[in-house]
Amino acid sequence: DAGKDAITIANGSNMIFDHVSVSWGRDETFSINGDVSNVTISDSIIAQGLETHSCGGLIQTDGGVSIIRSLYIDNKTRNPKVKGVNEFVNNVVYNWGGGGGYIAGDSAGQSFANIINNVFISGPSTGAHPFTRGNSNFHAFVSNNYFDSNKNGALDGSILPLTTAAYSGIDFQAKRFNYPTVKTLLSPVDAFNKVKTSAGASKSRDRIDTYLIDVELGSLGKKGATIKDPNVAPMNGPGPIVGGTVPVDTDNDGIPDVFEIAHGTDPKVNDSAKIASNGYAILAATLSSCAALLAFPGAEGFGAQSTGGRGGSVYVVTNLNDSGTGSLRDAVSKSNRIVVFAVGGLITIKSRIVVSSHVTIAGQTAPGEGITVYVDTSGDSGKDAITIANGSNMIFDHISVSWGRDETFSINGDVSNVTISDSIIAQGLETHSCGGLIQTDGGVSIIRSLYIDNKTRNPKVKGVNEFVNNVVYNWGGGGGYIAGDSDGPSYANILNNVFISGPSTSVTAFTRGNANFHAYVSNNYYDSNRNGLLDGSILSQTASSYSNVDFQAKKYDYPTVATLLSPVDAYNKVKASAGASKPRDRVDKYLINTELASLGKVGATISDHNAAPMNGPGPIAGGTAPVDTDGDGIPDAYETAHGTDPKVNDSAKIASNGYANIENYINSLGFKYYVEAEDADILVLTETKVNDEPTDPAIMERYPYRYWSISAKKTYSGTAILSKHKPLSVTKTLPGHPDPSLVKGRILTLEFETCYVVGTYVVNAGMGLKTLDAKKEWNVHFETYIRELDKKKPVIWTGDLNVAPTELDLSNAKRNWNKTAGYTEAETTAFKSVLNPPEDSDAGKFVDVWRQMHPEDRQYTYFSYRFNCREKGLGWRLDMFVLSERIVERVKMVSL
Repeated sequence: DAGKDAITIANGSNMIFDHVSVSWGRDETFSINGDVSNVTISDSIIAQGLETHSCGGLIQTDGGVSIIRSLYIDNKTRNPKVKGVNEFVNNVVYNWGGGGGYIAGDSAGQSFANIINNVFISGPSTGAHPFTRGNSNFHAFVSNNYFDSNKNGALDGSILPLTTAAYSGIDFQAKRFNYPTVKTLLSPVDAFNKVKTSAGASKSRDRIDTYLIDVELGSLGKKGATIKDPNVAPMNGPGPIVGGTVPVDTDNDGIPDVFEIAHGTDPKVNDSAKIASNGYAILAATLSSCAALLAFPGAEGFGAQSTGGRGGSVYVVTNLNDSGTGSLRDAVSKSNRIVVFAVGGLITIKSRIVVSSHVTIAGQTAPGEGITVYVDTSGDSGKDAITIANGSNMIFDHISVSWGRDETFSINGDVSNVTISDSIIAQGLETHSCGGLIQTDGGVSIIRSLYIDNKTRNPKVKGVNEFVNNVVYNWGGGGGYIAGDSDGPSYANILNNVFISGPSTSVTAFTRGNANFHAYVSNNYYDSNRNGLLDGSILSQTASSYSNVDFQAKKYDYPTVATLLSPVDAYNKVKASAGASKPRDRVDKYLINTELASLGKVGATISDHNAAPMNGPGPIAGGTAPVDTDGDGIPDAYETAHGTDPKVNDSAKIASNGYANIENYINSLGFKYYVEAEDADILVLTETKVNDEPTDPAIMERYPYRYWSISAKKTYSGTAILSKHKPLSVTKTLPGHPDPSLVKGRILTLEFETCYVVGTYVVNAGMGLKTLDAKKEWNVHFETYIRELDKKKPVIWTGDLNVAPTELDLSNAKRNWNKTAGYTEAETTAFKSVLNPPEDSDAGKFVDVWRQMHPEDRQYTYFSYRFNCREKGLGWRLDMFVLSERIVERVKMVSL
């Protein structure tokens, strides 16, 4: 229908439009005009109304419309045009044309609006003020609205003054109208970042939204245009949309079988419309779970939702050549690929490799000692080791990068939503020994990483930055963390990091700050002693400690880490597992074990990486690739264990959890990193979901005694205990329990000479508490069992206990009490009964060790994949160590 709105609402009530992307309307793009009431538009994109009537939309009703955290972009006018009752909060309006941004009423009729903490950014098409056509009939409470008219590529505007000129003659109200409000009111800068990160249909942004957000909005005034024809450049029509594969849904009720099994509903009964105990239809929980997938389980920071090559093809690197078929260069030369390796070793290249968009490089799949990419001395000298000049949604995890001749790892340009996590950035070469520039308003998170032996820029930051739980060691006279240095505003969270002076260090941890560098700082630790001990102190919040930055009282609302480590724990974590640590090569071992471990005594900036002590990259053992009959990048052993066919090339297929089969394999390799880094004597695993005992040679060599309790139901539950010590006995049952099928895969007991180790994946009470009776039965028999063991020798009970013992052990305790599995009176009482038997009983007590050592802390071990809970820090502590009271005094440390 040419000449029509893309979405129009003429009548109706009680509607919400959340995370929608709507564009290319030929009259209005999204219009609400008529007998309409109680509508919300949230976290959405309203874009590119087409010329000659390029309009965002009319919002004209007395029934109430809330517009929240949404983006109006490339509409000549009506962004929106409002009459009636309106709440306009935390939105971004970009590149409106001469017709106006927010049009306040314009004609006769009364209007009543709250307009709070929005961001207006002029673009190439902008020819009018943010607010136009107001009049005395438009009654508005306005507060903290931000306008950047500079078009200079920086977010450096200011708050609009409360004047008639700024707000186009509206009637200012002293008190906010009592409308429904947002739970968390973001600052304008935080609102901009939130919209940029997640507005629109962002589970997997399509090409259109990616262009609008990354190219136009990310340019901050430099790019943008109103358009007439959506089928020509730069938009080129809607383009292909990858259909994917529908997950298995046996009963055709819209809920995948895997979700029903995990949440206690029956995958063979069509019951998705049934109302659960929380008041929502069961299907609603499934819909809520459809939030954007993390790049991999546990991904954090601005780049956490990067998709990489998911949805594309799989490319297996089969040789170490600089170029040609089967090479890494060829693998990354095209978009939409997941790159895995059937070869390990040193790839020596003559010129830089340019990586295409939507690519995943899974170096952990390489056999032997992994993959090292090395530019020899005849290659691109004077260049960064890694540089990012444009692009968005990237995550660099467990990488080791060193010996850059300009910067070592630099992000500088039109870049947004990047995470660097658990990595090592080392030894930028003299005479320009630099860790790297981090200069973008698009958001960069640096988490649990190590900067070491860089004379300066560890890193140098301008723009939006999250710097959490990192270690900076042996920086030189150029500086550690350089806070801005030059013009342009910056906004940073700097939390719980560790700075340790080394032999090269001659300046303080923070340098070159100024009043434009706005930072929330907390709990950063500085050890300047160089005495071989970690005996520094927390930096005071003073200008001398932080080099004259502008301190903020409140943390910026950036994506956060699930578990914020103390500085000492962050040091130990980085020391144990940062970098390409599967296994660490000779270079990283030297940096970690000789330099960092010396705590100030050893370290140097270098000019020649081929001289001692580094002696170049050295040989990298290639190893032997596992058997992969179908050549799809997934070893036969893994496919057999996880129910896919080792004779069918199906690694790119999307599994029921939203990840490609190859990603599920790649993500499983993270376990091997953990095993090697921790090197525990006894390792207890829960919810293993394997169908057969895994046969990984590295794990078999490390743990000669391996015991797996596997559920009779495929890919369901499962527990395991891996031990370096031979047990006296092994039990896979729960004595006395009447239903062996319920027990199988949920408990393992190893008896040693001095203690019992019990690993459990305790029965879940189910969605709607459907299986609470089964949980009660389990608890009765388990308490009897553990007390019998305790009479013989001390017990260490650990695993997923599927209970949050107190209100400190979950978010939203009041809302979940007696409604949600794991936090009911029956479950918490049963757990307390294990800890504290009746006084007239001769039974011994047990202790929840982590809670005893952290009586007031809130840390979680489980985060639902619904509602972006990990990103928001909303979780449960369900995994614990519970010990016989008589051995608790021997505990040295317990951490989550």
